[in-house]
Amino acid sequence: MNPSISLTHLQVKASATLIAQAPTCYTAILYCRLQDMDGSGWATIKASEMAKACGRDVVTVLSWLRECEKRGWLYSRTRKGQGIYRISYASINKIAISLGCDGKGTAFFVSEKHLPHLKDYAVEATLEGGQIQSLHRAMKEDGKDRDNVLDAWRIFENHTSEYWRGDKSVIHVSQTKAFVGPGLICFGGTQAFAARKLGVSERTVQRRVSTSRRDVVSRKAEALDRKPLLDFSKWQVIRRVKNAPRALWQQVKADQQVGMNGKLFLLGGQLWEAKPNIYKSTLEVCKYRLARRVKRYLSNQLETCNPSN
Repeated sequence: MNPSISLTHLQVKASATLIAQAPTCYTAILYCRLQDMDGSGWATIKASEMAKACGRDVVTVLSWLRECEKRGWLYSRTRKGQGIYRISYASINKIAISLGCDGKGTAFFVSEKHLPHLKDYAVEATLEGGQIQSLHRAMKEDGKDRDNVLDAWRIFENHTSEYWRGDKSVIHVSQTKAFVGPGLICFGGTQAFAARKLGVSERTVQRRVSTSRRDVVSRKAEALDRKPLLDFSKWQVIRRVKNAPRALWQQVKADQQVGMNGKLFLLGGQLWEAKPNIYKSTLEVCKYRLARRVKRYLSNQLETCNPSN
């Protein structure tokens, strides 16, 4: 049995990078994998059920399957009845090779409820993965054992805990902002990091994690009897600047904001600096490691295309 398939929760592991590169075709492959209960590489699907799960119409999902055939991601597609197909699909290694992707990076577990909004969840998972890495680095720098690290968002929910005191305190947490002391080593997922990992623009990342946009998308989905986006929230971390030079105070007062690893501004007679966001996600994030032979194949292909002089 394929170890990446959880029969209990009907989930499969999805690569955020592959979603960003081929969202529609990869959605079709993930749906097939969700129907493949024993991990055999074969799935029997009903087009109408696939369309409903993916939040599209039957014509659209059938066009996805035809595109998968053109890419070589489907080995066989046999019609068994009215809108019923028996499908043999390619492995993740094969898909990664066809896209020239080494598969490194963030992955997350998906079920049918995620399929209509995979591109949003790919960005969310990438930000969560970057946030976890950033949190571990911050804890290591601060002398804390990374094995005892809490989820980033829990630190802010439990900001009265013993760990955060004095200059390292979490001063105040609202629905959208978290004000912290000057001694706190900030961490979080940056949109620039997610954009670079997924090969998209920062504007695209910003749009996909916008809470106002996600609310609109969820309301439209519910109106069409489709699955809405799951719960997601974020905080803008704002750290107090301590012992700032007088010249910097005067510059901020004159310009209102100035770059210094973020934006500086005055509030309540104090100087504050905007830091990366903290994201609270419902996704189960993990790592995606492709087989060594795939990475070796891609490396050889690269050397063939760019021979050394």
